[in-house]
Amino acid sequence: MSGAAKEVRIHASHGYAVGTLVRALADQRVPADIKYRESAEVVSALARGECELAGFHLPIAPFRATCAEIYWPHLDADKHQLIRLTRRTQGLFSAKGQSEGHRRSARSGAR
Repeated sequence: MSGAAKEVRIHASHGYAVGTLVRALADQRVPADIKYRESAEVVSALARGECELAGFHLPIAPFRATCAEIYWPHLDADKHQLIRLTRRTQGLFSAKGQSEGHRRSARSGAR
């Protein structure tokens, strides 16, 4: 099959948005090989040429820059581009009766 689409290799640390992307690729008859790994490892894999797309977590909170420091050594502005897929809300579950203390802790700076 000379006209067949090249497989897109995706390494990702999460699945909802990436899963939607894989389905969209399949609808276009573009095969995808997906591997789930830890966030820093997927960015490193991208830098090593092991995948074409690297899906990872990057918060939008004030500590975004601190969290991103682990990725910068692997990224090259001439080769890589950030494509925003989704925004999400992160939450916690707790046992009944425990939640008020957890909410106070979260409000005190763990946002």
